[in-house]
Amino acid sequence: MFDILQALGMSKRQAQKLANNPCSNWPLLKCDGNGMVISISLSQKQLSGEIPKKLSQLHLLRVLDLAQNQLSGEIPKELSQIRSLQELYLAQNQLSGKIPKELSQLQSLKLLHLTQNQLSGEIPKELSQLQSLQELHLARNQLQGDLKEIVFNTTNLKSLDLSFNLLSGESVMSLPLTELEELDLSHNQLVGGIWKLIEPLCGTSPAGMSLEQLRLNHNKLSGELPPCLLQFKNLQLLALNNNYFWGAIPEVRAPELVVLALHKNAFTGHLPTGLDTLEHLGVLTVHENMLVGVIPQLSMTTPCIDNGRYRVSGVSCSLLRSETTCNDPMVQAFGADVFQQVIKNCPRWCGACPNGTANMTLHRNRLSGNIPSSISRTAVLGLCIMGNMLGNGRELNSSWILPAEKQPFLYYSPKVWNSHTQLLGGMYILFFGMVVFSWPLGQKFLQTYRSLCIG
Repeated sequence: MFDILQALGMSKRQAQKLANNPCSNWPLLKCDGNGMVISISLSQKQLSGEIPKKLSQLHLLRVLDLAQNQLSGEIPKELSQIRSLQELYLAQNQLSGKIPKELSQLQSLKLLHLTQNQLSGEIPKELSQLQSLQELHLARNQLQGDLKEIVFNTTNLKSLDLSFNLLSGESVMSLPLTELEELDLSHNQLVGGIWKLIEPLCGTSPAGMSLEQLRLNHNKLSGELPPCLLQFKNLQLLALNNNYFWGAIPEVRAPELVVLALHKNAFTGHLPTGLDTLEHLGVLTVHENMLVGVIPQLSMTTPCIDNGRYRVSGVSCSLLRSETTCNDPMVQAFGADVFQQVIKNCPRWCGACPNGTANMTLHRNRLSGNIPSSISRTAVLGLCIMGNMLGNGRELNSSWILPAEKQPFLYYSPKVWNSHTQLLGGMYILFFGMVVFSWPLGQKFLQTYRSLCIG
């Protein structure tokens, strides 16, 4: 153990201290009843250098957490020899090279987090052999390849994050969706429609199965939205912004929806029906589309959603929710600071939704008509005036409009009404003057013309 700890860049004194009595250093090291190390948790310890191959000697190791350090080099394929390994966290380091296909030999692996490194190449097809895998996070790397070539056979997968990579092709995946709760394919180079991706979830009961968060934003996706997408029973977050979707936005009947981000697309028609029935809606962004019609009444509230990327000792809010409660002594044992972070990042699970305002953006569309003084029973802050044709010639008294938009020249205000009135009045006078003076001038012109003709 001493050689392993020192190879990770730990000082000789600290490595010696841990190695001499590893079972007395929880939560850094954890042992089983026989005194064998089964967990190494050394995240945020300023470790450097390469991951030592000698880790493969710890045959009973279940958890290896080296995240948020300065580790470099490639991921050693020798880690595949730790057949008991269930959780591997190497996120937020400086690891490079390809993901070793040998990791597919870790048949007990449940959580694999390699986010925010410098990994390249394609995602190994062999990872589909990990039947126990529940979370696969490979975001913020330089991974390439056609999305439809990525295959996952595991039916236990709950969270898949491939965002901020260089994945291309159509949004088609061979992916069992029965247990999937979070899918993030955002910030890639995906093209085409999303029907083939969503279709397996449309005919299920309940609609959408367990899916809670779907992020497809910042791609090159296009086409119309499948009507069933906005009817998923457990859907809490839907981010489709910064794409090329077009057509009308389907009716919204997703009762748990908290965040709906559709901005910067090419949607037409009216704002979708059903928004007023969403009791949990806290964020609505549809700006920079081509929507028409009036601003409807809504039923918005303070957004309350668990952070899908947050982990406490490697465990997500979703997994915590399925295994324990927020007030469980085991959770509070992490300490007051960690527990406060749990409450902040898992408010829905902890029943600690904050008091605040909902957020909405409707600007840069083609909306018209009156600006409601209020649009919801709870406080809302929104942008809606710029780029639209709103107002009825009266003073704006809507408290939910941000101050930056309350400029008289941005909407049909009394000032604009008066200027239009003056302009119309001037045009009427000009027209009347032309009619009055044009008759004698016309007569004189005719007389001159006749005299010239006769002459």
